[in-house]
Amino acid sequence: MFDHPEIQRCQLHQQRNVTDRLPDDLGAVVDQRTGRAHHADTPLAASAQLEALARELERTHPGAAGSLREGLEETLTVLRLNVPPSLARTLRSTTAIESMISIARTHSRNVNNPAEREPGAAGSAASRVTSTWQHCEPPSMSMSPPRLSVTSAMMNP
Repeated sequence: MFDHPEIQRCQLHQQRNVTDRLPDDLGAVVDQRTGRAHHADTPLAASAQLEALARELERTHPGAAGSLREGLEETLTVLRLNVPPSLARTLRSTTAIESMISIARTHSRNVNNPAEREPGAAGSAASRVTSTWQHCEPPSMSMSPPRLSVTSAMMNP
């Protein structure tokens, strides 16, 4: 379908990286403007709005301007691919993925050496990860979240 992978950078992290380099009052204004740009009708309009903002910041806050320009086109992938709004809400941020990774890390830390654990312990840990992930569904999603599954081959090497 694609000749190369499409990368969507987290818009929330970009906004946070930019506003962290600004005074609070200016950060709030820049946060609103980047949010509006990320929800523009076209990727061209969004890119123009973000580039104009970066030019405004360049003289007084070059670090914030550089942070805004870093990966700018990759933050607009959902717009460029014309992703439906309900899915775009989830893909604009890495929060859902980070949540799943965090849950998997927490539960994998709780699983000790496979030779020392009781039979089925790993399976129950995997089911807890899956069960926990099912309850982390963002309210904006209208479809089921991806499930973390562990096969028996992975559990019994």
